[in-house]
Amino acid sequence: MVPEGWRQVPLTELVTFKSGGTPSTQNPGYWGGEIPWISAKDLTSFRLSDSQLKVTILGAQSGTRLVPAGTVLILVRGMTLHKDVPVGLTTRPMTFNQDVRALLPKNGVLPEFLAYSLVASKQRLRGFVDTAGHGTGRLASDFLQELPILLPPTREQLSITRCLTAWDKAITQMEKLIEAKRKLRKGFMQQLLTGKQRFLEFGPPVAESKRVPLGWQEVKIREILERVTRKNRAGVTRVLTASGEHGLVDQRDFFNRSVAGESLDDYIHLKNGEYAFNRSSMQGYPYGAIKRLNNYPEGVLSTLYICFALSSEEHCSDFLMHYFEAGHLNQQLRGIVQVGARAHGLLNVTVDDFFSLKLLVPSGKEQERIAPVLNALDSEIRLWQNKLSAIQEQKRGLMQKLLTGQIRVKATEEITA
Repeated sequence: MVPEGWRQVPLTELVTFKSGGTPSTQNPGYWGGEIPWISAKDLTSFRLSDSQLKVTILGAQSGTRLVPAGTVLILVRGMTLHKDVPVGLTTRPMTFNQDVRALLPKNGVLPEFLAYSLVASKQRLRGFVDTAGHGTGRLASDFLQELPILLPPTREQLSITRCLTAWDKAITQMEKLIEAKRKLRKGFMQQLLTGKQRFLEFGPPVAESKRVPLGWQEVKIREILERVTRKNRAGVTRVLTASGEHGLVDQRDFFNRSVAGESLDDYIHLKNGEYAFNRSSMQGYPYGAIKRLNNYPEGVLSTLYICFALSSEEHCSDFLMHYFEAGHLNQQLRGIVQVGARAHGLLNVTVDDFFSLKLLVPSGKEQERIAPVLNALDSEIRLWQNKLSAIQEQKRGLMQKLLTGQIRVKATEEITA
Protein backbone atom coordinates (compact mmCIF):
# COMPACT_ATOMS: atom_id res chain seq x y z
CA MET A 1 0.00 0.00 0.00
CA VAL A 2 1.28 3.44 -0.96
CA PRO A 3 1.23 5.89 1.98
CA GLU A 4 -0.91 8.99 1.63
CA GLY A 5 0.93 11.70 -0.28
CA TRP A 6 3.57 9.30 -1.60
CA ARG A 7 4.06 7.87 -5.11
CA GLN A 8 5.37 4.55 -6.32
CA VAL A 9 7.62 5.26 -9.29
CA PRO A 10 9.96 3.04 -11.37
CA LEU A 11 13.60 3.92 -10.79
CA THR A 12 14.13 4.88 -14.44
CA GLU A 13 11.76 7.85 -13.99
CA LEU A 14 13.73 9.16 -11.01
CA VAL A 15 17.29 9.02 -12.31
CA THR A 16 19.54 9.27 -15.32
CA PHE A 17 21.68 6.16 -15.80
CA LYS A 18 25.34 6.37 -16.77
CA SER A 19 27.81 3.60 -17.49
CA GLY A 20 31.46 3.70 -16.51
CA GLY A 21 34.67 2.60 -18.14
CA THR A 22 38.41 2.15 -17.78
CA PRO A 23 40.93 4.62 -19.22
CA SER A 24 43.68 3.05 -21.30
CA THR A 25 46.43 1.64 -19.12
CA GLN A 26 48.85 2.30 -21.98
CA ASN A 27 48.61 6.06 -21.44
CA PRO A 28 50.36 7.12 -18.21
CA GLY A 29 48.78 10.55 -18.51
CA TYR A 30 45.43 9.04 -17.59
CA TRP A 31 46.43 7.65 -14.19
CA GLY A 32 47.82 8.96 -10.91
CA GLY A 33 45.67 12.07 -10.74
CA GLU A 34 43.36 13.32 -8.00
CA ILE A 35 39.98 12.07 -9.23
CA PRO A 36 38.72 8.88 -7.51
CA TRP A 37 38.02 5.97 -9.87
CA ILE A 38 35.51 3.69 -8.16
CA SER A 39 35.53 -0.08 -8.66
CA ALA A 40 33.85 -2.91 -6.74
CA LYS A 41 36.61 -2.96 -4.11
CA ASP A 42 35.88 0.70 -3.25
CA LEU A 43 32.16 0.16 -2.63
CA THR A 44 32.67 -0.75 1.00
CA SER A 45 30.97 2.20 2.66
CA PHE A 46 27.77 4.17 2.14
CA ARG A 47 29.44 7.54 1.64
CA LEU A 48 32.23 7.41 -0.92
CA SER A 49 35.08 9.87 -0.51
CA ASP A 50 38.11 8.09 -1.99
CA SER A 51 39.32 5.14 -4.04
CA GLN A 52 42.36 2.90 -4.34
CA LEU A 53 43.11 4.13 -7.87
CA LYS A 54 42.77 7.68 -9.18
CA VAL A 55 42.75 9.22 -12.64
CA THR A 56 43.59 12.58 -14.15
CA ILE A 57 41.02 14.81 -15.79
CA LEU A 58 42.24 13.45 -19.15
CA GLY A 59 41.64 9.93 -17.91
CA ALA A 60 38.17 10.85 -16.73
CA GLN A 61 37.33 12.33 -20.11
CA SER A 62 38.83 9.40 -21.97
CA GLY A 63 37.71 6.08 -20.57
CA THR A 64 35.02 6.82 -18.03
CA ARG A 65 32.55 9.47 -16.94
CA LEU A 66 32.88 12.17 -14.34
CA VAL A 67 29.84 12.42 -12.07
CA PRO A 68 29.16 15.07 -9.42
CA ALA A 69 28.82 14.71 -5.67
CA GLY A 70 25.40 13.32 -4.81
CA THR A 71 25.50 10.55 -7.43
CA VAL A 72 24.39 7.07 -6.40
CA LEU A 73 26.72 4.27 -7.52
CA ILE A 74 25.60 0.63 -7.58
CA LEU A 75 27.55 -2.50 -8.47
CA VAL A 76 25.98 -4.31 -11.43
CA ARG A 77 28.73 -6.84 -12.35
CA GLY A 78 30.73 -9.27 -10.21
CA MET A 79 27.83 -9.84 -7.84
CA THR A 80 28.72 -13.41 -6.82
CA LEU A 81 31.72 -12.04 -4.94
CA HIS A 82 29.46 -10.06 -2.60
CA LYS A 83 26.84 -11.06 -0.03
CA ASP A 84 24.67 -8.09 -0.95
CA VAL A 85 24.42 -5.39 -3.61
CA PRO A 86 26.98 -2.66 -2.82
CA VAL A 87 25.54 0.87 -3.01
CA GLY A 88 27.39 4.12 -2.38
CA LEU A 89 26.80 7.87 -2.50
CA THR A 90 29.54 10.11 -3.90
CA THR A 91 30.66 12.97 -1.68
CA ARG A 92 32.84 14.57 -4.38
CA PRO A 93 33.19 14.37 -8.19
CA MET A 94 34.24 10.84 -9.15
CA THR A 95 34.64 8.40 -12.01
CA PHE A 96 33.89 4.68 -12.02
CA ASN A 97 34.55 1.51 -13.97
CA GLN A 98 32.30 -0.65 -16.13
CA ASP A 99 31.22 -2.88 -13.23
CA VAL A 100 29.44 0.08 -11.66
CA ARG A 101 26.35 1.99 -12.78
CA ALA A 102 25.78 5.64 -11.86
CA LEU A 103 22.33 6.97 -10.99
CA LEU A 104 21.98 10.75 -11.19
CA PRO A 105 18.80 11.82 -9.35
CA LYS A 106 16.37 14.07 -11.20
CA ASN A 107 14.63 17.12 -9.73
CA GLY A 108 12.55 16.33 -6.67
CA VAL A 109 14.64 13.29 -5.71
CA LEU A 110 17.18 13.72 -2.91
CA PRO A 111 20.35 11.67 -3.51
CA GLU A 112 20.60 10.38 0.07
CA PHE A 113 16.96 9.31 0.09
CA LEU A 114 17.43 7.41 -3.15
CA ALA A 115 20.64 5.76 -1.88
CA TYR A 116 18.91 4.67 1.34
CA SER A 117 16.00 3.28 -0.70
CA LEU A 118 18.37 1.15 -2.76
CA VAL A 119 20.16 -0.07 0.37
CA ALA A 120 16.79 -1.10 1.79
CA SER A 121 16.08 -2.98 -1.47
CA LYS A 122 19.31 -5.01 -1.42
CA GLN A 123 17.66 -8.34 -0.66
CA ARG A 124 15.19 -7.90 -3.50
CA LEU A 125 17.93 -6.76 -5.88
CA ARG A 126 20.03 -9.78 -4.96
CA GLY A 127 17.28 -12.04 -6.26
CA PHE A 128 17.69 -10.60 -9.75
CA VAL A 129 21.40 -11.33 -10.15
CA ASP A 130 21.94 -13.41 -13.28
CA THR A 131 24.96 -15.73 -13.58
CA ALA A 132 24.10 -17.29 -16.94
CA GLY A 133 26.97 -16.69 -19.39
CA HIS A 134 28.90 -14.60 -16.85
CA GLY A 135 29.61 -16.60 -13.71
CA THR A 136 30.59 -13.59 -11.63
CA GLY A 137 26.98 -12.39 -11.68
CA ARG A 138 25.25 -9.44 -13.26
CA LEU A 139 22.34 -7.37 -12.00
CA ALA A 140 19.75 -7.29 -14.79
CA SER A 141 19.52 -3.75 -16.17
CA ASP A 142 15.85 -4.08 -17.09
CA PHE A 143 14.93 -5.02 -13.55
CA LEU A 144 17.03 -2.25 -12.06
CA GLN A 145 15.33 0.33 -14.27
CA GLU A 146 11.86 -0.90 -13.34
CA LEU A 147 12.57 -1.26 -9.63
CA PRO A 148 9.64 0.43 -7.84
CA ILE A 149 10.63 3.20 -5.43
CA LEU A 150 8.26 4.69 -2.86
CA LEU A 151 8.77 8.44 -3.10
CA PRO A 152 7.42 10.90 -0.52
CA PRO A 153 7.35 14.70 -1.03
CA THR A 154 10.79 16.32 -1.01
CA ARG A 155 10.43 17.80 2.48
CA GLU A 156 9.57 14.39 3.91
CA GLN A 157 12.50 12.84 2.02
CA LEU A 158 14.74 15.34 3.77
CA SER A 159 13.32 14.54 7.20
CA ILE A 160 13.82 10.83 6.65
CA THR A 161 17.41 11.23 5.46
CA ARG A 162 18.25 13.48 8.40
CA CYS A 163 16.96 10.85 10.80
CA LEU A 164 18.94 8.04 9.15
CA THR A 165 22.05 10.21 8.85
CA ALA A 166 21.96 10.78 12.62
CA TRP A 167 21.98 7.00 13.11
CA ASP A 168 24.86 6.69 10.64
CA LYS A 169 26.88 9.23 12.59
CA ALA A 170 26.34 7.29 15.84
CA ILE A 171 27.40 4.07 14.09
CA THR A 172 30.51 5.75 12.66
CA GLN A 173 31.52 7.04 16.09
CA MET A 174 31.18 3.57 17.58
CA GLU A 175 33.21 2.08 14.72
CA LYS A 176 35.98 4.60 15.43
CA LEU A 177 35.89 3.69 19.12
CA ILE A 178 36.23 -0.01 18.31
CA GLU A 179 39.11 0.70 15.95
CA ALA A 180 40.88 2.70 18.69
CA LYS A 181 40.47 -0.21 21.11
CA ARG A 182 41.86 -2.60 18.50
CA LYS A 183 44.94 -0.41 18.14
CA LEU A 184 45.31 -0.38 21.94
CA ARG A 185 45.08 -4.19 22.02
CA LYS A 186 47.62 -4.48 19.22
CA GLY A 187 50.06 -2.31 21.16
CA PHE A 188 49.65 -4.40 24.32
CA MET A 189 50.12 -7.59 22.28
CA GLN A 190 53.37 -6.35 20.77
CA GLN A 191 54.70 -5.38 24.20
CA LEU A 192 53.57 -8.36 26.28
CA LEU A 193 54.18 -11.10 23.70
CA THR A 194 57.79 -10.03 23.08
CA GLY A 195 58.83 -9.32 26.68
CA LYS A 196 59.20 -5.58 26.11
CA GLN A 197 56.73 -5.13 28.94
CA ARG A 198 56.58 -7.63 31.80
CA PHE A 199 55.13 -8.27 35.22
CA LEU A 200 57.88 -7.44 37.72
CA GLU A 201 57.91 -10.85 39.43
CA PHE A 202 59.03 -12.54 36.21
CA GLY A 203 62.05 -10.39 35.45
CA PRO A 204 63.04 -7.16 33.68
CA PRO A 205 61.78 -6.17 30.22
CA VAL A 206 64.02 -7.32 27.39
CA ALA A 207 66.80 -4.88 26.55
CA GLU A 208 66.78 -3.31 23.09
CA SER A 209 70.09 -5.01 22.31
CA LYS A 210 68.78 -8.48 23.18
CA ARG A 211 66.28 -10.72 21.43
CA VAL A 212 65.40 -13.20 24.18
CA PRO A 213 63.95 -11.92 27.48
CA LEU A 214 65.27 -13.44 30.68
CA GLY A 215 63.46 -16.70 31.42
CA TRP A 216 62.00 -17.10 27.92
CA GLN A 217 62.90 -19.98 25.61
CA GLU A 218 62.69 -20.90 21.95
CA VAL A 219 60.73 -24.07 21.18
CA LYS A 220 59.57 -25.73 17.98
CA ILE A 221 55.84 -26.01 17.44
CA ARG A 222 56.07 -29.82 17.47
CA GLU A 223 57.55 -29.71 20.99
CA ILE A 224 54.41 -28.30 22.57
CA LEU A 225 51.68 -28.90 19.97
CA GLU A 226 50.60 -32.09 18.22
CA ARG A 227 48.86 -32.57 14.89
CA VAL A 228 45.14 -33.42 14.82
CA THR A 229 44.15 -35.76 12.00
CA ARG A 230 41.03 -37.49 13.39
CA LYS A 231 38.46 -38.26 10.71
CA ASN A 232 34.84 -37.25 11.03
CA ARG A 233 33.50 -40.57 12.25
CA ALA A 234 31.10 -38.82 14.62
CA GLY A 235 28.95 -37.49 11.76
CA VAL A 236 29.52 -33.81 12.60
CA THR A 237 27.80 -31.61 10.01
CA ARG A 238 29.05 -28.14 10.97
CA VAL A 239 31.63 -27.28 8.29
CA LEU A 240 34.04 -24.58 9.41
CA THR A 241 35.95 -21.93 7.52
CA ALA A 242 38.59 -19.47 8.73
CA SER A 243 37.62 -15.81 8.91
CA GLY A 244 40.25 -13.21 9.67
CA GLU A 245 37.88 -11.23 11.90
CA HIS A 246 35.67 -13.95 13.38
CA GLY A 247 37.98 -16.96 13.59
CA LEU A 248 36.66 -20.44 12.79
CA VAL A 249 33.01 -19.99 11.83
CA ASP A 250 30.23 -22.06 10.30
CA GLN A 251 30.37 -21.88 6.49
CA ARG A 252 26.61 -21.38 6.38
CA ASP A 253 26.93 -18.21 8.44
CA PHE A 254 29.94 -16.90 6.53
CA PHE A 255 28.95 -17.74 2.94
CA ASN A 256 25.17 -18.04 3.48
CA ARG A 257 25.62 -21.60 2.21
CA SER A 258 27.89 -24.62 2.59
CA VAL A 259 30.64 -24.98 -0.01
CA ALA A 260 31.76 -28.40 1.23
CA GLY A 261 31.49 -31.63 -0.73
CA GLU A 262 28.62 -34.08 -0.28
CA SER A 263 30.56 -36.40 2.05
CA LEU A 264 32.17 -35.08 5.23
CA ASP A 265 33.56 -38.44 6.39
CA ASP A 266 37.17 -37.62 5.49
CA TYR A 267 37.08 -34.08 6.87
CA ILE A 268 39.12 -33.33 10.00
CA HIS A 269 37.04 -33.45 13.19
CA LEU A 270 38.13 -30.45 15.27
CA LYS A 271 37.10 -29.94 18.89
CA ASN A 272 36.73 -26.78 20.96
CA GLY A 273 40.13 -25.39 21.98
CA GLU A 274 42.00 -26.96 19.07
CA TYR A 275 43.69 -24.99 16.30
CA ALA A 276 43.65 -24.85 12.51
CA PHE A 277 46.16 -23.21 10.17
CA ASN A 278 44.55 -21.90 6.99
CA ARG A 279 47.28 -22.07 4.35
CA SER A 280 45.70 -19.33 2.26
CA SER A 281 46.54 -15.66 2.17
CA MET A 282 43.71 -13.39 3.32
CA GLN A 283 43.31 -9.74 4.23
CA GLY A 284 45.51 -9.01 7.24
CA TYR A 285 47.07 -12.48 7.08
CA PRO A 286 49.48 -12.59 4.11
CA TYR A 287 51.01 -15.91 5.20
CA GLY A 288 47.87 -17.67 6.35
CA ALA A 289 45.91 -17.52 9.59
CA ILE A 290 46.00 -19.71 12.70
CA LYS A 291 42.67 -19.76 14.50
CA ARG A 292 41.44 -21.62 17.57
CA LEU A 293 37.96 -23.15 17.64
CA ASN A 294 36.16 -21.00 20.21
CA ASN A 295 32.62 -20.57 18.90
CA TYR A 296 31.34 -24.18 18.86
CA PRO A 297 31.91 -27.47 20.73
CA GLU A 298 33.13 -29.09 17.51
CA GLY A 299 33.20 -28.82 13.74
CA VAL A 300 34.84 -30.26 10.64
CA LEU A 301 37.48 -28.80 8.33
CA SER A 302 38.90 -29.63 4.92
CA THR A 303 42.16 -31.59 4.97
CA LEU A 304 43.74 -28.55 3.32
CA TYR A 305 43.99 -27.10 6.84
CA ILE A 306 46.79 -28.09 9.21
CA CYS A 307 45.09 -28.82 12.53
CA PHE A 308 46.76 -29.21 15.91
CA ALA A 309 46.23 -29.15 19.67
CA LEU A 310 48.20 -28.34 22.78
CA SER A 311 50.18 -31.39 23.92
CA SER A 312 51.93 -29.94 26.96
CA GLU A 313 50.13 -28.73 30.09
CA GLU A 314 53.12 -26.50 30.80
CA HIS A 315 51.82 -23.96 28.28
CA CYS A 316 48.71 -21.75 28.21
CA SER A 317 46.35 -22.17 25.26
CA ASP A 318 45.01 -18.61 25.56
CA PHE A 319 48.55 -17.22 25.43
CA LEU A 320 49.31 -19.19 22.27
CA MET A 321 46.05 -18.03 20.68
CA HIS A 322 47.16 -14.41 21.10
CA TYR A 323 50.72 -15.24 20.03
CA PHE A 324 49.51 -16.70 16.73
CA GLU A 325 47.04 -13.84 16.19
CA ALA A 326 49.83 -11.28 16.63
CA GLY A 327 51.56 -12.64 13.53
CA HIS A 328 54.82 -13.63 15.24
CA LEU A 329 55.26 -16.51 12.80
CA ASN A 330 55.01 -14.36 9.68
CA GLN A 331 58.74 -13.82 9.22
CA GLN A 332 59.43 -17.56 9.40
CA LEU A 333 56.47 -18.41 7.16
CA ARG A 334 57.68 -15.90 4.58
CA GLY A 335 61.00 -17.73 4.51
CA ILE A 336 59.47 -21.11 3.64
CA VAL A 337 56.77 -19.94 1.23
CA GLN A 338 58.10 -20.02 -2.33
CA VAL A 339 56.78 -17.20 -4.48
CA GLY A 340 54.49 -18.59 -7.14
CA ALA A 341 54.62 -22.12 -5.74
CA ARG A 342 50.94 -22.44 -4.99
CA ALA A 343 48.38 -25.15 -5.67
CA HIS A 344 44.73 -24.17 -5.77
CA GLY A 345 45.58 -20.90 -4.05
CA LEU A 346 47.35 -22.58 -1.14
CA LEU A 347 50.57 -21.26 0.31
CA ASN A 348 53.39 -23.74 -0.12
CA VAL A 349 53.74 -24.67 3.57
CA THR A 350 54.24 -28.36 4.26
CA VAL A 351 53.21 -30.05 7.50
CA ASP A 352 56.84 -30.71 8.42
CA ASP A 353 57.85 -27.10 7.69
CA PHE A 354 54.99 -25.83 9.82
CA PHE A 355 55.77 -27.96 12.87
CA SER A 356 59.44 -26.96 12.59
CA LEU A 357 58.60 -23.27 13.10
CA LYS A 358 59.93 -21.80 16.34
CA LEU A 359 58.06 -19.98 19.11
CA LEU A 360 59.67 -17.63 21.63
CA VAL A 361 57.67 -18.07 24.84
CA PRO A 362 57.92 -17.32 28.56
CA SER A 363 57.27 -19.78 31.37
CA GLY A 364 53.78 -21.21 31.77
CA LYS A 365 53.14 -19.02 34.82
CA GLU A 366 54.07 -15.86 32.92
CA GLN A 367 51.89 -16.97 30.02
CA GLU A 368 48.99 -17.34 32.46
CA ARG A 369 49.50 -13.77 33.67
CA ILE A 370 49.70 -12.31 30.16
CA ALA A 371 46.71 -14.12 28.67
CA PRO A 372 43.98 -12.63 30.96
CA VAL A 373 45.11 -9.08 30.12
CA LEU A 374 44.67 -9.74 26.41
CA ASN A 375 41.49 -11.75 27.01
CA ALA A 376 39.99 -8.76 28.82
CA LEU A 377 40.80 -6.46 25.91
CA ASP A 378 39.22 -8.95 23.50
CA SER A 379 36.10 -9.20 25.68
CA GLU A 380 35.74 -5.42 25.74
CA ILE A 381 36.06 -5.23 21.96
CA ARG A 382 33.45 -8.00 21.55
CA LEU A 383 31.12 -6.12 23.89
CA TRP A 384 31.36 -2.98 21.75
CA GLN A 385 31.01 -5.01 18.56
CA ASN A 386 27.80 -6.54 19.93
CA LYS A 387 26.52 -3.07 20.76
CA LEU A 388 27.41 -1.93 17.26
CA SER A 389 25.60 -4.90 15.70
CA ALA A 390 22.52 -4.12 17.80
CA ILE A 391 22.50 -0.48 16.70
CA GLN A 392 23.00 -1.47 13.06
CA GLU A 393 20.10 -3.90 13.30
CA GLN A 394 17.89 -1.25 14.91
CA LYS A 395 18.81 1.17 12.14
CA ARG A 396 17.93 -1.39 9.46
CA GLY A 397 14.53 -1.94 11.04
CA LEU A 398 13.88 1.79 11.35
CA MET A 399 15.02 2.38 7.77
CA GLN A 400 12.54 -0.18 6.43
CA LYS A 401 9.69 1.47 8.31
CA LEU A 402 10.68 5.02 7.35
CA LEU A 403 11.13 4.20 3.66
CA THR A 404 7.79 2.43 3.41
CA GLY A 405 5.82 5.02 5.36
CA GLN A 406 5.03 2.68 8.27
CA ILE A 407 6.59 5.36 10.44
CA ARG A 408 6.01 8.94 9.35
CA VAL A 409 8.21 11.85 10.34
CA LYS A 410 7.24 15.49 10.32
CA ALA A 411 8.29 17.10 7.07
CA THR A 412 11.02 19.68 7.54
CA GLU A 413 10.37 23.24 6.50
CA GLU A 414 13.80 23.47 4.91
CA ILE A 415 14.63 22.03 1.51
CA THR A 416 18.40 22.49 1.68
CA ALA A 417 20.28 20.52 4.31
